[in-house]
This record gives sequence, C-alpha cells and structure tokens, in this order.
Amino acid sequence: MIGNTSSITEEDESYNNDEYNYDRIQFVADQRSNTSLSKNQNEPIPPITSTTTTDSNSWSILNVIKNFLSISPYLLAKAEEQLYQNLKRQYHGEYIHIRGGNLIWTVKSLNPSKTTIPIVLIHDFGCASGIWILNIDFLSARHPLYMFDIIGFGRSSRPNFDQTNSINAETKFVETIEDWRIAVGLQTKFYLIGHGFGAYLATVYAMKYGEFIKKLILLDPWGFNQKPDENQLHLSIPFWINMLARLMQKLTSFSAFRYLGPL
Repeated sequence: MIGNTSSITEEDESYNNDEYNYDRIQFVADQRSNTSLSKNQNEPIPPITSTTTTDSNSWSILNVIKNFLSISPYLLAKAEEQLYQNLKRQYHGEYIHIRGGNLIWTVKSLNPSKTTIPIVLIHDFGCASGIWILNIDFLSARHPLYMFDIIGFGRSSRPNFDQTNSINAETKFVETIEDWRIAVGLQTKFYLIGHGFGAYLATVYAMKYGEFIKKLILLDPWGFNQKPDENQLHLSIPFWINMLARLMQKLTSFSAFRYLGPL
C-alpha cells in the first residue's frame, strides 16, 4: 500500500465510480496553458520569466540561494522546455482537466500511423514525464506516445490525500489515471509502461481497468518483494527495529523538502 500520501477530501469529490458521471469530464482541445510546450507546430512557446542572472556574480552564494528559493512553475516549465528542445520528433504538451478541478500535465508525440498501438508511460516517485527523455524519439517513431506527470508530481496539480487511509490514497491515484485516459481520448487498448512507483500504480490500474491494456510492462516495480529465504521466516525482529519502522512510516525521502514550503 501507499503510505504517507494524503486525502480524498471534500475538495475533490468521492472517487467512487458509481457516484461519478464520466460524461462531465471535458477535454478542451483549443484551450492551452500559458506555459504550454510545443515543437514543430505553429504555436510558439511563450516567454517565461527566470530569476537566473548571467553576470559575473551569477554563481555567487547569494545568487545560488536566491535561485534555489525562487523555484516556481514558470522555472519548471522553462527547465522542461530546455530538456525537450533536442528531441527530433514532434511533441506537444498541455494540461488535461479531470475531476476536482485538477490538471494533469501531459506530453504527447503522436505517430501519424493509426494502425499502431499507443504507449502510455508512467514515471517513478519524485520524477516527472521528462525522465523518459532518452526514450521519446525511439518509441514515438513507432507508436503514438503519451506521458503525464502523476498527480502530485511535476507540473500536475497537487491535491490533498488521505494520510490516514492508504486504500483511499491508492484509489485516488488510480482514478486520476482513468480520468486522464477518458479526457485525453484514449479509446483503444494501449501498452502501459510504468517505472518504480509508476509501475506499482500501473499494476493497480491494470487490475481495475485491464480491459484497456494491451500489455503491461513493469520496470523496477515497487511492491514486488523477493520471496524471503525460509530460514529467515522464523527470525524474530528486535523491538527497537519495530519501533523505528513505525516511526519511519510517516516519512518519505522527500519529507525534509516539505518543511521548506512550496518551492
């Protein structure tokens, strides 16, 4: 299960399929974010204000601290633009609207062939869709390619999660993926590829919505522990280790960053 994630709260409505009308999900094809990403299309990338300076003092301690503390969605968009600028194939980025007023940042590279099976990529924990940068040109040369930032990561919305109920948190992740699939217009079966935490989510999604999956591909997946040695099954765990494990359940590798506030 997913621990230390946060709540299917009133702000987001219940993620219960029986109570939700999927006809309400709308994909606004002509509406673009003011930080949209595109290449080889007529739509230019708008200028993005950056706090980075280019004078001789740009690497001074004060400037480094200033740039670190001034991280913003605009700088994140600028970094993504720079990351993708050397891709050879066409791609386009936009926000996909899902329930609860949430937005899923999506990058697409659509192969003109309508006979090939689409590929959907789900990134690992603490990453974003840019983690697939070395795979985009190769995969999109053969298939329509979709990448999105998991809710709570990258440029997607960051809603609250239920920190007391891991099942609710897991359900929320899975249902946002399904909302995204509907809103982006994926009506045919597709290859679903997940890495790490994304592989875990891909597996749970496939268990519930397997009718949309042509093939599930997992890369270094979470949640698939090796079978323990039979001799280890009878070992007792020291009390202090159990206590430490309980304390660490509330922490993740990014807990320290949360105390710094929004970056």
